[in-house]
Amino acid sequence: MVSDSPEVNIDFRQPSSNDPGWLNCTVSSKPVSNITWYRLSPLEAIVDNTIRGDNFLNYRINVASDVEGVYRCTADNGLGIVVNSETRIITTRTF
Repeated sequence: MVSDSPEVNIDFRQPSSNDPGWLNCTVSSKPVSNITWYRLSPLEAIVDNTIRGDNFLNYRINVASDVEGVYRCTADNGLGIVVNSETRIITTRTF
């Protein structure tokens, strides 16, 4: 059996400025990784508003609410190497 450490990719998608966005974490690994989203400051695991698949964990984010900060996607497939990738969400308001 071939084993690979996780490779983590993050992207953000928002169909329009009035719609909630999605933080997408896609992981490539063998065996399949356990994927977790965290919001830093303070550190908290995100379990609500997520959609999980074998190789992804998407987090629905309402950009109109207080969501600014750093988000971390963590992937662990039990091979001893936990891989993290981070992104920062910054909201701007127009008047």
